[in-house]
Amino acid sequence: MDLAQVLQKMKIRESLTPSDSCSVIAVLAHICERFKVKEERMLILEETAMFFTLAPLDWLFPQLNADLREAYLGLSSSFTGYAILPVCDTDSGTLPAKSYEDIPTKVQAVSKSLLALCERMQASVEKRSNPHVKSLAQAFAPSLCMFSITHLQEQPWTSVASRNCALQLLSLVAGMTGSRSAQELLSGGEDKKGVFGPILDGLQPELTKECWKRNQAVKHVFSWMLVQVGRPWLSQYLEKVFPPALLISDDYHTENKVLGVHCLHHIVLNVPAADLRQYNRAQVLYHALFNHLYTSEVSLMQVVLPCLIDLMGVIENPPANAGLPRKPNRFDEVLRLILTYMEMEHKLDLRRVYASNLVLFIESKSLHPDDNHKILWQIRVAIANLFQ
Repeated sequence: MDLAQVLQKMKIRESLTPSDSCSVIAVLAHICERFKVKEERMLILEETAMFFTLAPLDWLFPQLNADLREAYLGLSSSFTGYAILPVCDTDSGTLPAKSYEDIPTKVQAVSKSLLALCERMQASVEKRSNPHVKSLAQAFAPSLCMFSITHLQEQPWTSVASRNCALQLLSLVAGMTGSRSAQELLSGGEDKKGVFGPILDGLQPELTKECWKRNQAVKHVFSWMLVQVGRPWLSQYLEKVFPPALLISDDYHTENKVLGVHCLHHIVLNVPAADLRQYNRAQVLYHALFNHLYTSEVSLMQVVLPCLIDLMGVIENPPANAGLPRKPNRFDEVLRLILTYMEMEHKLDLRRVYASNLVLFIESKSLHPDDNHKILWQIRVAIANLFQ
């Protein structure tokens, strides 16, 4: 089947031929209009994939202008919107698995069409016949990257096949923008900006206290992207990533608390201490993490204690004179609380978590000289209780 046959099958007017340099905009508009008919969407996605595969590169990507950019972005938005997750109206933030049963099939169909488009776009970029295509690829990247990440992880709305499609699309998006990996696609490099900023801007309305639970994928997309961006790039996004991470960690569901603390720990490790101390961020984070110490959830304590230890290294300055005893600080406050809980805790798994983090406190020089005898005695008692 050639392009003319595909256009005929797609019910495109006969006047829209490849020789008409402006006709691609009309074709894309026609596809978007037909895509509004729910019963035809799967067929249209299949036909569009074939259309992108067969159409000449020079015709698909003529001289870039605002109309052409808008036409392509509109098509992408329509297609990815077809596979959007249903909204959750309950405070739980979760829906039954059956609510997502048709999502993987939709994702595969959408991905196939977008893959065909991205492959042609990458071919044009590599051919270097049209320097404007690279700009179009950069404009495409944020929305396609977010779509891919939404369906990349093992979740109730994904399948093995849909995850593979999402991974292929993410890899292709990275390639067509000149990035060597998803990390570079998000972070950028010396000569190009990453897509992390534009994606965060798009996610901001959905990461508010009122909205973040309405779409179950949002927190997973945010956390997955966040941990891909490290030093020195993450500091420039601190104002955008710190509030959502803190919000998720403050939820009453343990799963969300763990995810939020995981994000906060990544921020602590990858943002300069001076930036964390600015605007009292480190103090706010310390109090939020300290409150989690009163929980008995093993999974939460496993992420809270290492995060607290690294955060206190940011907050507490080393003594000016190494030969003089230091004043008691937050290290001592946290360690005393852990030792007290560890001694009395009846859950063996939780006591093991406490014990496994003692060495981190010792290495961080958390013991105050005036309390050595008392604290070392508590450590011996607490460890002995592990074997009772």
